[in-house]
Amino acid sequence: MVPATGSFASPRTGLGVFNGIFRIAGLVSRGGSLALDGVFWGSLLDADGTHVGAAAATRPPVRVSTVDDNLELVVGPVEIDLLGFRVAIGELPVELPAETGDPTVVTSCVPLAAP
Repeated sequence: MVPATGSFASPRTGLGVFNGIFRIAGLVSRGGSLALDGVFWGSLLDADGTHVGAAAATRPPVRVSTVDDNLELVVGPVEIDLLGFRVAIGELPVELPAETGDPTVVTSCVPLAAP
C-alpha cells in the first residue's frame, strides 16, 4: 500500500482534500503499455475537515523505468472520479524490489521517498 493524497473542488469550501492509499494488486498490460492494477481508496474531506465521503477507483496509468537492479514505477499524476468529484493526485513513486538480482521476480511494493 502506498499513501496517496490529492485535492478536489469541494461544493462547500472551495478546495477539498483526498487522504487515502493506493493498494497495488499487480502489473498488467493495458493497450500495449505497462499499467498497475490497483485501487485508490480513501476519504474526501472539505477544507474545514468535514467528511464528504469515502470511495475507491481503479487502474491509474504508470511510468516505468529501471534503476540498478530494481524496477521503479511512478503512478500518475492521475485524475480519478470519486463520488462524482474529479480528484487530482500527484505522482506516487513506488519501488518493486527484485529477488536476489533477478529483476523479473517481484516480491513486494515499497513507497519511495518523495523527490
